[in-house]
Amino acid sequence: MSQGTLPLESAARPVPAWVSGPLGKLSVLSIRQPWAWFILHGGKNIENRSRRTNHRGWFLIHASKSDVFSETASALYFAHNTCKIPRSKLPVLDDLVRGGIVGMAKLGNCASFHESPWFVGPWGYVLDEVQPLEFYACAGRLGLFPLPLPLQS
Repeated sequence: MSQGTLPLESAARPVPAWVSGPLGKLSVLSIRQPWAWFILHGGKNIENRSRRTNHRGWFLIHASKSDVFSETASALYFAHNTCKIPRSKLPVLDDLVRGGIVGMAKLGNCASFHESPWFVGPWGYVLDEVQPLEFYACAGRLGLFPLPLPLQS
């Protein structure tokens, strides 16, 4: 069964326990797929951005709901040809979850240059200690933002 995109209003999926704990207080950064998948599973240690950040430390990774086919195709091409990820290890696009939290990482630095093949600039958020988390459906936003908490019934 493909996980695919889950509706934000989905009541079928319970809220993970981590949401109400200390992790639920971390800032969130929305990242389009398949880039979020490459951070969690493909060794992508740089998140390229047009603006620098002063944030250091842990943040939650939100897999954006948007799906731009041309961008996705070029991301897979880049991962295979520049970062040397074998085709057999590339993600199946229909299996990528979108529209929620998928993991966490520690932002150690914001660099204008990095030797990682993932760096294209102009700014690279240097990522460490990446960890997947149980999926939590929520809306994304631009920049770092607080985690949208579930509605209390």
